[in-house]
Amino acid sequence: MKLQGVLLPALGVRTDERLFFYRDGSALHSTHMNYERGELCFRKNAFCSFNGYFNTFCVRKYHKYTNIGDISLKLNLKGRFLVTTTGYRFAPLGGIDRVVLWQYEVDSPEMAEHTFPFQVESDIETISFELESLEDGGIFTGGGYYAEVAKEDLCEVNIALNICTFKREKFVLRNLEILKKAILANPESELYGHFKLYIQDNGKTLPLDEIKGEYVNIVQNKNTGGAGGFTRGMIEVLHDKKFAATHVLMMDDDIVVSIESLYRTYKILSCRKKEYADLFIGGAMLRLDSPAVQHESGAVWNAGMLQSGRCNFDLRNDFLCLLNENEEPVEYNAWWYCCTPMSVIKPDNLPMPIFIRGDDLEYGLRNMKHLLLLNGICVWHEPFENKYSSFLNYYILRNTLYVNSLHYRHVKAKEMIRQMVRFVSRELLYYRYLNAELLLRGVSDYLKGVKFLKETDGAALHQEIMKAGYKALPEEPGMDLLVKMRATAAAERPESRCQQIFRFLTLNGLLLPAKKGTPCVPMAGCRPIQFYRAKEVYQYDTVAEKYFVTRRSFFKTMKYFFKLGFMVLRLQLTYGFKKKKFFRESRYLMSEEFWSKYLDLNAGDK
Repeated sequence: MKLQGVLLPALGVRTDERLFFYRDGSALHSTHMNYERGELCFRKNAFCSFNGYFNTFCVRKYHKYTNIGDISLKLNLKGRFLVTTTGYRFAPLGGIDRVVLWQYEVDSPEMAEHTFPFQVESDIETISFELESLEDGGIFTGGGYYAEVAKEDLCEVNIALNICTFKREKFVLRNLEILKKAILANPESELYGHFKLYIQDNGKTLPLDEIKGEYVNIVQNKNTGGAGGFTRGMIEVLHDKKFAATHVLMMDDDIVVSIESLYRTYKILSCRKKEYADLFIGGAMLRLDSPAVQHESGAVWNAGMLQSGRCNFDLRNDFLCLLNENEEPVEYNAWWYCCTPMSVIKPDNLPMPIFIRGDDLEYGLRNMKHLLLLNGICVWHEPFENKYSSFLNYYILRNTLYVNSLHYRHVKAKEMIRQMVRFVSRELLYYRYLNAELLLRGVSDYLKGVKFLKETDGAALHQEIMKAGYKALPEEPGMDLLVKMRATAAAERPESRCQQIFRFLTLNGLLLPAKKGTPCVPMAGCRPIQFYRAKEVYQYDTVAEKYFVTRRSFFKTMKYFFKLGFMVLRLQLTYGFKKKKFFRESRYLMSEEFWSKYLDLNAGDK
């Protein structure tokens, strides 16, 4: 049974070859990647190690979670090669131990598949292989890792791909074509018939008649955010009598995904052990702007102090790649790629109606007992620090309070107050008074309890919240805001401890006269010192090339400090009672009965 492919880089986002293999770079002993033919061509004595992110096999995890037996490697080769099978483990004093498992000499005049068995020591974490060409003209075109699996140990797996979208036609249609060509409309694929795509079109802009088919289900959905879109998909799967899904794979609409990720997910689930019947499979997020850098692989909620797993790992590094396979405590996986067993998706166990920012983590905290993260199962996504939306401030604290009321009930009022004070104070230092208002409004709406979520039209509320934040404007000709932003950064000087204390005591210069000039700072990632004694500030989004201006106001700052103080008092007096009440009454919000009303569904819509 083939468990995962041995891949070569293809044209597109995944062209960083170090994710696949490492080759010596000498002029005499070189290799050449032919992207058009999908071939790695070797000169005599050229060497390649395939100990890369996509081509290692984590034997420890497969033995833990699946019923596999003996493992073998199959490679498509032409020419004379020395094939070395290798194992990798953590060295006692740090770093990596490379273990040579076996060596084979291959003489293949024509392209042929060759099989190499693995004999793996018990302390080996991952296995891989190396190729050394013994003559000019050698060619390698890929292969795969195989294992023996008894027929009685195989599980039936049918995966529903659940995608929620809002006016992102280009991304959805691109991914749909890839999926159709590789799986959905390809009877030659091993996965054909085991995947079905469910698209929830919250923007009602996709051409339904052109998209729908035997293995593509698309519905126009009320715009209730990611929570409403993914939940509608779950309901569609629950009521689909033609496709008996065993798992639902939540997947973002604006990602780049490798078909190999879907293949590996399917294969692991097909041979998983019975004690892991409720296994979740999570996909890591890699950065679109730096395709070899990992943004997150699993995460810990930590009562709102989110910790992304293995953030900023450069997966071209052998040690970080091995460390990435090490299992650490995680609480959830984001829904850019999260395969969820149908055993937890029930009419009385659906997500919470919190629109955006937290639906995936709340559902993960509620249901995820076993999460498997594996090198090579991933998506590429635009990094979040490149995005800035003022309206999100409304959801940040509100949804944190919801999630903690359900899953971190031990968190006391003083800890939530500390978070609120930090967030609101930061926005006041940045003269973002509208954001401070949104943060406080979110806390106020949380205190209204379950009734607020049950009776509020989420789409209408979201439109209201979007209008309440800052509107970014396109940069006008001649403004040169990027130049101004670099000049602002270049003008910064190191601060002494005394200067820091003085800046704090003067409320970051608010109690002092304003300086001349208008600094320009990034919307995301700016710092208080950049606002010191500034009268007004350009806040610039370098990706969208848009900006908004904030101006300091002593009156507004004091106003919101007083409002913050009043909200501190409210939380101190009522948080304990409110979170208990929310916990008791929240189950109805997770039911299909509630969601049918919330999404305006009737019997004919299901």
